[in-house]
Amino acid sequence: MSRIMELWAKRGLLPQRWHGGRTGPDGCDVYIDIETAELDHELAAQVASAMRCMFGVSQVLMSEKRVADTA
Repeated sequence: MSRIMELWAKRGLLPQRWHGGRTGPDGCDVYIDIETAELDHELAAQVASAMRCMFGVSQVLMSEKRVADTA
């Protein structure tokens, strides 16, 4: 988890929400769910790509929440 958090820290950012834990039959797998509003789409894609290149990372999912403008 610290290697993942470093991707935010080196940019001076802090996610709005960070949740993680152990999973799997032997508890050796780790999952992390991160929410942030500080990254634009391009930077978020760069961070996701950097996570995918890390040793031991098997899957990175990225989604974008859009807020509708109301008048």
